[in-house]
Amino acid sequence: MFIKKGAMFGLDARIALAIFGALSVISGAALYSAIQEAKVTSLITEINEVGKAYNAYRLDVGSNVGTLGGVSDPNDEMVRFKDLIDSSAIGWKGPYLSYQEDSVNGIGYLKKEGYNTFGLRRYGLSDSGPLKSKNELCTAGNICAVWILFMPVDLTIVNAVEAKIDGTVDFGKGNVRSFEAGGNQFLMVRIADEF
Repeated sequence: MFIKKGAMFGLDARIALAIFGALSVISGAALYSAIQEAKVTSLITEINEVGKAYNAYRLDVGSNVGTLGGVSDPNDEMVRFKDLIDSSAIGWKGPYLSYQEDSVNGIGYLKKEGYNTFGLRRYGLSDSGPLKSKNELCTAGNICAVWILFMPVDLTIVNAVEAKIDGTVDFGKGNVRSFEAGGNQFLMVRIADEF
């Protein structure tokens, strides 16, 4: 009985291809996981930097960063992001962030690659559920918090950010909140409580 050498080579090649295919799938999954982890780490780092900038402004100026509207104006919830980059406030020692001034649009949001919206909002801190508007809970005796807002954010990134910051994924409690509106996923992270 004779064994053809070509047949053995064919079997060896198929085994090698199967092993290569399996390793490709495993390494592809690991690479995807590493990319997602890098995105989460980058986002959390950016959140922390904006939080530090907000608090540095408050220490230097002695007050919270102002808002775009008056007390009864709905824009009173929108923090003037631009003041962290350029301001004439007494005591201001910024810029506190390295963003370009022209990247901040007229309503207080930053133009940021990858996000349609990136800004700061004031909301009262409810114990659970969706955040309440400034006018509902930012009154004497209640905590008013400043939240950084990103939109749109992939839900897997939202979940990973919440798991890292709050230790759980529940959307309605803690320092990370998320909701969907207009087909977009919003991510909000508490960066400071107002004075």
